[in-house]
Amino acid sequence: MTGTPDGAGAGAEPAPALRRAVRGYLDHLTVERGLSANTLSSYRRDLERYLATLAAAGIGDLAAVGAGMVESHLTRLR
Repeated sequence: MTGTPDGAGAGAEPAPALRRAVRGYLDHLTVERGLSANTLSSYRRDLERYLATLAAAGIGDLAAVGAGMVESHLTRLR
């Protein structure tokens, strides 16, 4: 893993808890909502980008994510 000594920074790996949350959400979309493979692929790509943003900020738990973090990520995407 690269980045700063505390694990934050570019190249930091997303925390396992966040990966599990994303996997669970994608499973829900697949099984419960029956979304198409293309839609799931788009969701997966977008969520991977967001996980990278959270990892770079040193965030490893969903409870630590606030509205400001979400807004900041969406602003960077624009």
